[in-house]
Amino acid sequence: SLLYSSATGVGIGTVVPYENFEVANAATGGRVIFSDGGQANRYALLFSSPYSGQNYARILAYKYGTGTGGLNLVLNDSGGNVGIGTTSPSYKLDVSGTIKGSYLIASNLTANYVPKHTVAGLANSQIFDNGTVVSIGSALGISNKFEVGNSSYGTIAAFRSVPADG
Repeated sequence: SLLYSSATGVGIGTVVPYENFEVANAATGGRVIFSDGGQANRYALLFSSPYSGQNYARILAYKYGTGTGGLNLVLNDSGGNVGIGTTSPSYKLDVSGTIKGSYLIASNLTANYVPKHTVAGLANSQIFDNGTVVSIGSALGISNKFEVGNSSYGTIAAFRSVPADG
């Protein structure tokens, strides 16, 4: 039998479960799914533990039998916050540590302004870059490639590119 019961808990694939419920498989890691019972094309939430050759665990929203696999995974959609590395998150996603991403979208920023970090989070800085003009303190540097200015006092200094031959 693959199902074992002991004083410490119930085990599948193990005769000595370390928790109330433990699934173990040395070859592919312990895997548990919660599904809609839809046979070969069922929707499921899959939990998979690390195993030899794979040093990470997985949580997947999945549709079996379609060849497409992954579905959206929603956490805490009825309210509250989600924490990574913290047990007391203060924001919708609160990460204690460094975040790495290939693309960041911050919805409270204005296009073409370089973001800056503030106590409250990301905000617009005074640096404007539209791909052609870079300016500090002004978004009006139309003919200058780089401009330093202040809308109250006008342009403090302007730099123009000059050909190498003068």
